[in-house]
Amino acid sequence: MTNLFFVVSGENPTLPYSEVKSILSAEGYPYRIIEELTQILRVDADTDCVEAVKFRSALARYCCLEIFACKASLDEIVFNLRGIDYTQFLGEDESFVVRILRIRGSSPHISCIALEGRTGEIILENMRGRGVRVDLKNPNKTFLGFLTDNNFIFGLKLAELTRKELIKRNPSRRVFFHPAALTAKMARCMVNLAQSRRGDLILDPFCGTGSILIEAGLIGCRVIGFDVKRYMVKGSIKNLDSLGIKPEHMAVADARFLPLASGSVDRIVTDPPYGT
Repeated sequence: MTNLFFVVSGENPTLPYSEVKSILSAEGYPYRIIEELTQILRVDADTDCVEAVKFRSALARYCCLEIFACKASLDEIVFNLRGIDYTQFLGEDESFVVRILRIRGSSPHISCIALEGRTGEIILENMRGRGVRVDLKNPNKTFLGFLTDNNFIFGLKLAELTRKELIKRNPSRRVFFHPAALTAKMARCMVNLAQSRRGDLILDPFCGTGSILIEAGLIGCRVIGFDVKRYMVKGSIKNLDSLGIKPEHMAVADARFLPLASGSVDRIVTDPPYGT
């Protein structure tokens, strides 16, 4: 196990952290929480877990190998930067870039641009004679530093997550649309929070347009859905089919009287309707 950190969305104070933890648990990766900072979750875990988080997460932004963490003091940051043997992270003739990002206005006394330049100089000095160079557009390696809660976290980027695929699956882009449908991002987050595993049978008794069933199906779960409205069930089937997801069963049914035996599903993930 090694120190990693995940940079997460700031749109909710707790969900992003819980989502990453749930993914690690669902995928069977042991981990230890080191610290939760604003938009950063530091953990001790196997680096193999990064691919699982990259594949599944809706709310993580970066997965990084942690190199060091310290207080957001320029002298302390530079001291730590100079103490690193960068041959651990850069090979002969490789290129790199340094990006320093400030989270929610943390440590305004430190210039991100100036610190990027200083860090780059220190790395080049450390790697002198090895053909290492800076490449701002297409680097082999990216070093990321984050200022948050008056702390500085520095690491090597292992993965960067984008929302492109989630956006493509948003309700307005589906074959069947309904304005009350969950976004792909929220549906994926809910599936992850339930610690859904590949092969699990996931039930949504209020399936609507199929948002939750879609996201569960795309991570390898089997899905089953019901809705009291026939046109919703038909629309959900169309949406699932358009993404190559074949449900175990879909039917019109009242959620209070589902035609299922007790204990026949592994997880229930749903967004109940408002009112009665």
